[in-house]
Amino acid sequence: MLGTLLFIPAFSKMSDIKFNREIKFGIKFYAFWLIYGTITLLWSVDPVVGLNSEIIAMFLGMISLIIFPVFLKNDEKSLKTIRNAWILGLACTLPIAFYEISTMQHFSYDEEERLLGGLGVYAPFASIFFGNYNNYCVYICFCFPFLFWALVETPSKIWKVIYGSFIGAGILIIFINTNRTSLVVVALYLLCFIRFKVKSVLTIVGVFFLVIVLYNYLPASLRSTLDMLYNYRVNVDYSEDTSSKLREGVFKEGVRFLKDSGGFGSGAGSFEELMLRSPKYDGISNPHNLFLEIFAQYGVIVFGLFIYWFWLILKKINKNTSLNGYSKRILMMGVFAIPVIGIINSAALGYTIWWIYFSSLVMIASIDFKAEKLEV
Repeated sequence: MLGTLLFIPAFSKMSDIKFNREIKFGIKFYAFWLIYGTITLLWSVDPVVGLNSEIIAMFLGMISLIIFPVFLKNDEKSLKTIRNAWILGLACTLPIAFYEISTMQHFSYDEEERLLGGLGVYAPFASIFFGNYNNYCVYICFCFPFLFWALVETPSKIWKVIYGSFIGAGILIIFINTNRTSLVVVALYLLCFIRFKVKSVLTIVGVFFLVIVLYNYLPASLRSTLDMLYNYRVNVDYSEDTSSKLREGVFKEGVRFLKDSGGFGSGAGSFEELMLRSPKYDGISNPHNLFLEIFAQYGVIVFGLFIYWFWLILKKINKNTSLNGYSKRILMMGVFAIPVIGIINSAALGYTIWWIYFSSLVMIASIDFKAEKLEV
């Protein structure tokens, strides 16, 4: 694998593929990250997990940044291909999600049930094939910028209704899964519409109306359970929320891991084992924070390069002449929302979907077919 990594930067010099500054930087940054991460296995307290669950998984996801430019062109069709692929992916999962919610039969959750310990009640959820319902909420949040982008750009009222229905269904599933952080992500995207045209705002109002209608047509037993979930998980006194206090403790320990390593990082795959050994361990051993997962394990250099790369992507999206102002605002929110989405699930780096999302944002920022026409 290391031999392959050494040749990754060379791809950016191939004459038949137009790699811009952002893609070149991303490829070289990924190469550095993987090589450095492999070196950190020498001092990681759990090198087996670091190699199998992070380095190899990250490598498989990162190669999408090389594959995408090979198959995509600098034209409107490629831009829509990326957008429509995410929308189609969500559309394929929705029937399975509602089957799970309706039947309480699941495909990938280890315990095949969701028992609310404080109430002793089994609650409905949808996880599809993403490991658990939090991971599915992450996937829905990844789909939102592409759905909202399609919603504001399509001139067809029929397609607006279709995209709005997908957004409404996604919000409803997030509500059923009672993932509070995902609801914050929804709110962030809705803020993008503050300066939009009246028609766009009315469309969003229509989406919420659709959510309410769908909710009212759910079986009475399911609505009763959802009301209970809302009062148990959402409508609570957050000053007494033990979950946030536990996560705060995990974050402080992660900062300590970084300090103890001299800023070089505790090593790939080490976080969970270090937390289990920590005297301050109190039931949560995973980072539950993408940024914490990166800087605690891989150090300040990798984390700094990661932030800088996304700053380049933000600037590239803002300068893209093929996107209108509304679309730019939505897609830039897709970048700004990453830290929020990063705290939804227990971990992120070992999940390929994260790297596909990163590569999709880079490619959207890079495909600027109108710029070539302006230069002619």
